[in-house]
Amino acid sequence: MKEKLKEIGARIKQVRTKANLNQVQYGERLGLKGATISKYENGESDAGAITLAEIAKLGDTTLDWLITGARDDRERSTDTPITTDNQLDFDTLQATIAGVEDHLQNRKGSMAPAKKAELIATLYEMFSEEESKQVDKKTVAKLIKLAS
Repeated sequence: MKEKLKEIGARIKQVRTKANLNQVQYGERLGLKGATISKYENGESDAGAITLAEIAKLGDTTLDWLITGARDDRERSTDTPITTDNQLDFDTLQATIAGVEDHLQNRKGSMAPAKKAELIATLYEMFSEEESKQVDKKTVAKLIKLAS
């Protein structure tokens, strides 16, 4: 898991440096301290799904790229984050995060942060592609069960 946090941290740093901001300035934009940004970038702390979503939105990239490094077919460079034609649907993302958190809390379950973030990214992609963009609790429950 430590290695996964370092990989995510490296991508957070790419987004920050692309914006030409130091850690303190970037932290201020996210409502965080510069030391917290440093911990994320060095893989010493898990940013959590909501913070990663904010970083993706601020950095004009995808949550999926931040978490996995995966890119869509239009962009294969490994040097910079991608920008897609589809903007981050923050309402759907928040509903997806809430659905996962609620389900885990209701069944008194837990999941490793990196695994939870990947699950949220996958669910978000599924729900944001649907016309209704509604978070289906049954689908959330099934995928959590599979991922656990």
